[in-house]
Amino acid sequence: MAYNISLLDQTGAFTKVFLGLGKEGIYKHDAICNNHLKSIEWQEHAEFSKTIERYNLLKTSLLDKKLILKVLSNLFLKSRSLIQILKDV
Repeated sequence: MAYNISLLDQTGAFTKVFLGLGKEGIYKHDAICNNHLKSIEWQEHAEFSKTIERYNLLKTSLLDKKLILKVLSNLFLKSRSLIQILKDV
């Protein structure tokens, strides 16, 4: 079992910690949590879960300082594929 923990303080400083049984914790300065750490280990699952597309959508969206949570949520809930959403962003 593996865990991703995001830490955020009141100043907006953040970090991400990856924990797994029998493994040393890995810290990464990244505001986005996703299903992969350094590289994709299970390609079929990555394609099914669209982990890379979701990561890129969030990364692009966080650059938009006017973006509100409701708009971001709607991006994920749209029936179109995430790839099409990414093209529209």
